[in-house]
Amino acid sequence: MKKYLRICAAACTAFLACIAAQAAESAESEIWRAVSFEGNDVLYQDSGNPEAPALVFIHGWACNASFWRFQVPEFEDYRVIAVDLPGFGNSAKPGNIAYSIPYFARAVRAVIEDAGLDQPVLVGHSMGYAIARQYLICYPESVKALVNVDGAYFRLPPTREARMVFEKEVEEMLATFEGPQRAQAVDKFIDSTFYGKTPSDLQAEIRAVMTTADGYASTSALREMLKLDQWRERSFT
Repeated sequence: MKKYLRICAAACTAFLACIAAQAAESAESEIWRAVSFEGNDVLYQDSGNPEAPALVFIHGWACNASFWRFQVPEFEDYRVIAVDLPGFGNSAKPGNIAYSIPYFARAVRAVIEDAGLDQPVLVGHSMGYAIARQYLICYPESVKALVNVDGAYFRLPPTREARMVFEKEVEEMLATFEGPQRAQAVDKFIDSTFYGKTPSDLQAEIRAVMTTADGYASTSALREMLKLDQWRERSFT
């Protein structure tokens, strides 16, 4: 049976509509849980109707589960899981691993199994979409749908020369992230993602979180996400 991806318009609409809203009060049913994953704790927020279909929110690069706080209350009729990926938020931040997309996908799998979810919808923002895509590759029968919220996706350069140029540019960018000007480099990177409609106070909050994210985890995650071999086209059948 043909496996397909679909875009959940309701989730994307809620993301755009609520981004400038005041922070909603946490639902009374919201709790935080921790699951042991490859020797470290991964934390996740569990809220909404525990008997309803599940949504799993996966944050983007150098972010954390709190970035979904405007969206989570909009889906109170669902069970909603918001993950602090390893290396970010309140989850453990081991400094001796590669924060690869497959590693993150396994962490999300650990959360889903711990929460006892059956075929959740994965909602991925930025790097979170790359993780959701990898999850589908690894566990194709356990996903109801994917939601792409401004997700990261790369097409392979068409020639060897183009690939070499891409990889050189990546190394030059990562060198700035690993040097003494890291905060400024991250800030410049963040600035390039705003579209002119993000309120200034929210911009300040985003910058504060992302520029102070764990340096090793964030740089490793970016390096791993930009490895081209994992971006080969795939079909799901």
